[in-house]
Amino acid sequence: MKKTKIIFGLGSILVMLLAVSVGIAESNEKEELKVGSNGVFLNEESFTFSDKELTAIYKAYGVTENDVKHFNGELPHWLDGTILGKGGPKVLGYPEGVKLTDAQREKADIVMPMADVQKIWDNASAKYLEEYGVDVNNPVEFEIINGYVLPAEYVKKEMLLEYLLFQV
Repeated sequence: MKKTKIIFGLGSILVMLLAVSVGIAESNEKEELKVGSNGVFLNEESFTFSDKELTAIYKAYGVTENDVKHFNGELPHWLDGTILGKGGPKVLGYPEGVKLTDAQREKADIVMPMADVQKIWDNASAKYLEEYGVDVNNPVEFEIINGYVLPAEYVKKEMLLEYLLFQV
């Protein structure tokens, strides 16, 4: 009876050590993989794209050159040219029916109702959409993988599938 308990105890210890070593080996494998902002494990170095491939991906996901430029900050800010733009006066928008104190008013160069601020936003975003074809209210989401700007949907669908197939 005592011998059985000792063998069972040693067997349990061996099984636990084996499980721990397998867990460590698996975690070391995953350390080589990167995690995108959407939580997908990616081995970035294994993904490269030619200009032709990138163009095809952008076309398939409805991405324009200006969408990418907007993401990279290469286009002007959509509020530039309005009083809400960078370097403009300090504007305080307040909800209708709210009474502002003198101290609150003194902190701003211009005080206006939020409805007026919303009109400026709406006009500026419509003008930006017309001029650049970029909807600032619903911009394309991107992931940067190995230096490539890729649509987030592509990363979620295609690259996850490639990763899963690579693991088989």
